[in-house]
Amino acid sequence: MNDICYFSNPITQAIARIDFLNQVDDFKKKKLPTSLLKEIKKYFPVAEPVEKKERQFSFTIQKGSFNKKNKLLEKTVREWIFFTKDRTKKLVITHQCMFVVHFSYEGKDNFHNHFSKIMKAIYRSIPDLQSKRFGMRYINIVKKSKGNPYNWRQYINKNLLSAFNVPDDKEPIARIVSNIELNFDYYMIRFVYGITNPDFPAKIKKHEFLLDFDVYCTGMMDKEEIESCFVDFHKKIQHYFEKSITAKYKAMLNEKV
Repeated sequence: MNDICYFSNPITQAIARIDFLNQVDDFKKKKLPTSLLKEIKKYFPVAEPVEKKERQFSFTIQKGSFNKKNKLLEKTVREWIFFTKDRTKKLVITHQCMFVVHFSYEGKDNFHNHFSKIMKAIYRSIPDLQSKRFGMRYINIVKKSKGNPYNWRQYINKNLLSAFNVPDDKEPIARIVSNIELNFDYYMIRFVYGITNPDFPAKIKKHEFLLDFDVYCTGMMDKEEIESCFVDFHKKIQHYFEKSITAKYKAMLNEKV
């Protein structure tokens, strides 16, 4: 997670997302604004747009009666999906939001550059654009090759392992996940951690421990405020990641394979 100190990291997904205050009609069309598409192609040259059906109910209440007339409305909407050539990074733009995902994390600067360049291009293309939410999420999967799948004391802060002490026998544990939510007035942190067990409801076989940090804020924001939040949110995630792992695991992340 630390871009300077660690040679490797356990990040499986780094996500930065903006939700628009109002639907952007320009992104519903069959072509994106030319200037925006040109900027996107610099970083995400592989385009794979898709069309999806969007459904919603419309109803009216007849005057003087409790009878309602329901009507199912269905329309086709376009999702603009782009990838890097190696498909390790992804950009999605819809009429409701935009987000960048790095499946192969190469550091904060690279992640920030991809997000910031596209965000600024969107704001240039849609001058009256307003955003209602910004969020950043880092999903970490800590792995070990052998040993007891219930024993993580050498890797994970012991304070995050207290739930493992509840069962008298750990062998029957099929999943153990905890959740902490923090309110810092203008932003929230949702921290989910534990063993999710992809083989559930079978017993735990894989040696994987989840550290999932989701930081977000709501309210109208311009691009400068979003940029500021990006920096602040990354620092917060960095801080709580550092608190969540042991000195031994930090040393392991610095080992060159």
